[in-house]
Parts: sequence; structure tokens; C-alpha cells
Amino acid sequence: MFKRTLHMCVTGIGNMEPKFSGTRHNVGNIMVRMIQEQICHEKQFQPVPGFKGIQYVSVRDPTHPDNIITLLICTGGYMNQIGKLVVPLWRRLTSKDPKIKFVVAHDELDRPLGHVQLRSPGTSSRGHNGLKSLTACYGPAFYKLGVGIDRPISRSQGEVAEYVLSKFPSSSLDVLREVTLSKALDKLSSLSH
Repeated sequence: MFKRTLHMCVTGIGNMEPKFSGTRHNVGNIMVRMIQEQICHEKQFQPVPGFKGIQYVSVRDPTHPDNIITLLICTGGYMNQIGKLVVPLWRRLTSKDPKIKFVVAHDELDRPLGHVQLRSPGTSSRGHNGLKSLTACYGPAFYKLGVGIDRPISRSQGEVAEYVLSKFPSSSLDVLREVTLSKALDKLSSLSH
């Protein structure tokens, strides 16, 4: 595992699956799965030996075939503790390639569905518990690929929590596949240079 030169690791974050599969809060995992289907549908995610709750697939970078991108999905914990799950694997990857770029795909409550934003290392976590957990365990040295999920009209904490933990309707998944995916791939491609 991880024998060639890695230049990027894209990590989708969310709550444990299958319980929270398909929910708005798990859009990071959804997006990483869509990336996998788009660039290497013949390869499937596999468990990472020694890292329960994380699955991976390594693929050639379509823009730089000598480099390898590793896609990770986190399916074994809760968002607010994701750093404890992911960071030990990140540290292992860093020991093999100190120049590796880490990118975290996550939900963006304050952005419309279809919107994608790539933010540089060191930028704010914007109150996102998964990003705060990763920063607490690893520091701020990772990119943030925010995927818009819209926001409910109500700002009450209970209704927002219910909204992010609810499943996407099929029409929203279509937007992710038909609009968001190409934007996410373009953002990732910009990091390959």
C-alpha cells in the first residue's frame, strides 16, 4: 500500500456509516465516492489495514500520471472526533512523502447546493466540528474542499442538526453528480501543478 509517489490525499469526512450514509453531513464521503467513480470506477475502496473505519483507493492523477492520488472515506466514527480516526494515517503518509498535500472534503452549510470552494491550509474551520477536530489533532496544514449543502430557513440549533443529518433527496444527489463533481475535480486539478 502507498508504494508510489503520493502527491495528494483527498479525505472525505462524515459520521459513521451505514447509519448516516447519504446524509448532508456526509457529503464529504459522497463527493469522494463520486470522484472515485469518475476517475477510476474499476477500482473499489478497500479497508486500510490497521485503521478501522477508513477505506482507501489509490489512483493515478489524470493530469500528472506519474503521481498518485489517494482517496479516503471515513466511515467509522463521529464528525467531532474525526481527527483521532484520520490523523494517525495522515502521519504515516507524511512519513513516506513529506510534501504530500492533504485535502478534506466536507459539508458547507452556508453555501448553496452545487457550490464548491477550495480553501488553503491555515484558513478558518468556520465552526465545522470535523475541521476543528482535524486541526486539533494535526494542525492547520490541510486544504478544505467545502461542498455546499444549503441551509434550512430556520436557524434553530435543533432544526439545523435535523437538516444536516437528513438524507439528500435524489434531485440533490443529481446536482452533486452533474454540477458539483466537475467543479471539485477542477479545484483538485489546480493543486496538481
